[in-house]
Amino acid sequence: MKKAVIGAMILSFLVVSAELTFAAQEVSPSARQEAEAKAKQILSSKEWAIYLTAMGEKKAKTETDALIFTEGKVTSKNLSAKGYPTTNYTATVQENGTIVWETMQTAEKGGTAFYRGELEGQAMRGVLSLHSSGGEARNFSFTTTALAAEKKVEPVKK
Repeated sequence: MKKAVIGAMILSFLVVSAELTFAAQEVSPSARQEAEAKAKQILSSKEWAIYLTAMGEKKAKTETDALIFTEGKVTSKNLSAKGYPTTNYTATVQENGTIVWETMQTAEKGGTAFYRGELEGQAMRGVLSLHSSGGEARNFSFTTTALAAEKKVEPVKK
């Protein structure tokens, strides 16, 4: 029950945040399209190694994953191995230059993944919310920087 409430709160935050992002940007449609195209170009410039940490779990292990952005689509290597397909994503640029990207993926065997990431300079951080077909949710925070205290990083088991 607690996990479902946390998942709902995170999802609500994502929706409100996206709405505020659009409201705060008062630029011409062509300038917005140009900024979003540039953001997608930056995202697709490399494979992004991310470090995921489960939220709300004591002694949560850090897992590694890789995000690949190409042609307006994003792939998570770990989720791809679990049946989540490559999917479209949206990218917006905030006034301070931060790139915000979001996507939702649905697995072949049920389950949904919601990503929201922010890229500022070369540092990315965000949230991954995994929802099973039974309604349970696991939430993760992620970053492109491994914490010094967490040198031993184990990949997600397939």
